[in-house]
Amino acid sequence: GWLRKIGKKIERVGQHTRDATIQVLGIAQQAANVAATAR
Repeated sequence: GWLRKIGKKIERVGQHTRDATIQVLGIAQQAANVAATAR
């Protein structure tokens, strides 16, 4: 039904959000490491 379709869509968006968050955290971690090294 349409309810399951919406659930799938939300699931996919959630997956993208989690991937993006993980990427951002990784970049932030690298930036912190660079800042610590530069100091």
